[in-house]
Amino acid sequence: CAPLEGAQLEVKAAALTTVTFRWPSLIPPAVLSPRTFAPVGVPDLECRVDVFRELPDGTSEHRSSALAESQDAEGSAVPTEARVFNLAPSTTYKAELFVRFARLGSRSWRPVGLTTSFVTPAVEEAAS
Repeated sequence: CAPLEGAQLEVKAAALTTVTFRWPSLIPPAVLSPRTFAPVGVPDLECRVDVFRELPDGTSEHRSSALAESQDAEGSAVPTEARVFNLAPSTTYKAELFVRFARLGSRSWRPVGLTTSFVTPAVEEAAS
């Protein structure tokens, strides 16, 4: 599943230590029947956002991951949002979006190609 050209991983502060990520809907390829090779439907997707703290020496440290699953009762809506909690205020982070098929195949995570860097709000900003 590749993102549309120009797609971005957007991030918005929801609170001092909480951010919400949004991305455009990803379109998975159709699943083919192993007997007839005819399309039998579109698989459900799971998305994961990994958040890394950027350290002063230029390296990064994994801080958190958020799993986003289908959002309707049938499990057919592709997730487009995730929220990450308990980040440090006034800190630089980098985030990357990953995807995998739900209940199908090897279930290994694949990078989508959407990343973003951001700084969480400072305590003073949250107070105003």
